[in-house]
Amino acid sequence: MELGAAGTRLDEVAALIRAAFATNKEGGLDYTTEFVASCFEYPGTDRELSPAFFEGERMVSFLGSFPRRVRIAGRPCSLALLTFDSVDPDSRGHGLGSKMFAEAVHRARKNNFDGVIFYCVEGHIANRISVAGVEAAGVPCRQVFALDYLMALPKPAQTMPGSVVPDVDTFLQASEPLARLPFARLWQREEAEWELFKRCGAVSYAMKSGPNTGLISGYIICDNRGTRCAQIENVLVDGLDPAQKSLALTGFLAEVSGKAQVVLAPAWNYVEESVFRAAGFRRTSRRLNVYLSLWNGQELPDSFDSMYIDVL
Repeated sequence: MELGAAGTRLDEVAALIRAAFATNKEGGLDYTTEFVASCFEYPGTDRELSPAFFEGERMVSFLGSFPRRVRIAGRPCSLALLTFDSVDPDSRGHGLGSKMFAEAVHRARKNNFDGVIFYCVEGHIANRISVAGVEAAGVPCRQVFALDYLMALPKPAQTMPGSVVPDVDTFLQASEPLARLPFARLWQREEAEWELFKRCGAVSYAMKSGPNTGLISGYIICDNRGTRCAQIENVLVDGLDPAQKSLALTGFLAEVSGKAQVVLAPAWNYVEESVFRAAGFRRTSRRLNVYLSLWNGQELPDSFDSMYIDVL
């Protein structure tokens, strides 16, 4: 098997991801070519950083690598978000999973990233395989968070008090308070524009209360059983009081009514769970282990009590 990069063959990437994820007992999302192509349109993405193995002309494994700017313990860092780890079911057992993670780390280091971050479903063999691959590249790797999920049902559309049209300025303003966190995503204007308007299935809701604004955004995607899911990525409500925060979440549920059948929100702990519960969210059994590797002299923390980053 030969090592390469996905390049422009995103239709093959999407087909491989769907084939690989279809074997997961916990199910998965239906990552279409349109969705995958949208991810590669994220500002600053270099397709050569995403390794793939080929058997002749056929792609048999793939690992996506996407840039994310964050601040860790007050220090700006450039991370590669490693995701869509996929090995063709007929090509498993050859160590391709670990080799892809090792190669992704090598490429990230060569291109001046400060580290990598990735997620694995708790209890899945991918936890061991992924960590082994990263460590084989000569860098430390540590689980720093256990991410649970909350779920709610969309509510019938209604006119919400204080609702405003989402825009990039509101997004950037609402995200600024989260810089206080020990691990927080940082945004440039073009990244926020992609998040709000250019990503596949983008959906958002914004509200204003006096001088304060709140914004919730994510995307809509089907799972492999055809259920339309609204995946929340950004809950930017730090400037609102608790009742207004829940009202913003209720507004998002109204926004996706008729577009999605369920709404999922990762519990990163930067918003109190009571705020979600007041809006009708409840915990699910899904849990992801969050792994982080850092180099360039940055100390690798033992864990975080809260984080602000996306799940892709």
